Amino acid sequence: MIDAIFTDLGLRQGLIEEFNPVMRSIYEMNIPIFYLIKFCLPLALLFLVTKITHRLYLQFLLLSALLLYIMVVVYHICWIVMAALPLS
Repeated sequence: MIDAIFTDLGLRQGLIEEFNPVMRSIYEMNIPIFYLIKFCLPLALLFLVTKITHRLYLQFLLLSALLLYIMVVVYHICWIVMAALPLS
């Protein structure tokens, strides 16, 4: 949910743009659906990682996607902190 909240905050404040064209369209059409998708996709990845045990390359791909997602969340946190700091 941190990703969804920070993305929404950044979009509302005009600090960022949603780079994913699919998520941008969903956000523009229906913000609650945007939140639902942002919540469900990482959960689906976590679920798949626990269910795929015999395909090492699939586990690797799913874990890579999760790590990329974590990096995006950390990026969001960084720009929120930087935006909150006063410029001197």
